[in-house]
Amino acid sequence: MAEKEGEKSVIKNNVSFVGLDELTPGQQEKVKQIIYEHFVELEREIKHIRGLKVTFKAHNKKEGNPRKKYSVTLFLDTLTKPITVNHIYREAQWDPVTCTHLAIDKAREEIMHKFKTNTDYRKPYQKGVL
Repeated sequence: MAEKEGEKSVIKNNVSFVGLDELTPGQQEKVKQIIYEHFVELEREIKHIRGLKVTFKAHNKKEGNPRKKYSVTLFLDTLTKPITVNHIYREAQWDPVTCTHLAIDKAREEIMHKFKTNTDYRKPYQKGVL
């Protein structure tokens, strides 16, 4: 995972954060806690995760408006299929913690879709089908 020029990143336990300096220190701690907790859960579903890259971007609509909207991009680097989840195609959120939760939920949906890890999914050769 190459860094672009001028980006600051923080790496811990195969989780790297980019653009975290745009958040307040309280928001940074909440986001890190959420990501680390859910990283363990994602590792249970996908056995071999090489790394997780979380990128934050702040959007200002107007120059005089002090409020910012945030978008989050998650990149899960797995052995077989890398998974990219970005919330740019959806409306950006005012709260970075909420935006992080939405991105994690979307990542779980992608994992269930690509790797068929949902328990409701039954393969045709399994016992009890038909």
